[in-house]
Amino acid sequence: MDLAWTPMLLVVMNAVAVPVTPLAGIWSDRIGRPKVILAGFAVLAISHLVFAAASSPVLVFLGAALWGLHVGMTQGVFSALVADHAPAELRGTAFGVFNLAAGLAILAGVRGSA
Repeated sequence: MDLAWTPMLLVVMNAVAVPVTPLAGIWSDRIGRPKVILAGFAVLAISHLVFAAASSPVLVFLGAALWGLHVGMTQGVFSALVADHAPAELRGTAFGVFNLAAGLAILAGVRGSA
């Protein structure tokens, strides 16, 4: 796949994530946030398998779409989970700690893959 197409992967990922996010929120209200997050991580594992096996641009874009599905199923639901469990007077701090932990995990992942 030509390198010039790489930004389109983010377009595909976001095109899937944006409409899925509110649906995942509704689903998490009905069946519970942990179940939706777990399903989202299962989708992430599948997206990684698709990326690893990709032998054509179509499979790369399918992997990006699945990645977007994962993002839509987990990011907003994680925030709702933090809001559900944090005491009202510490909610801002809880979101700060959550985002710090997420950022450090991303940094560790990037450093580990370099």
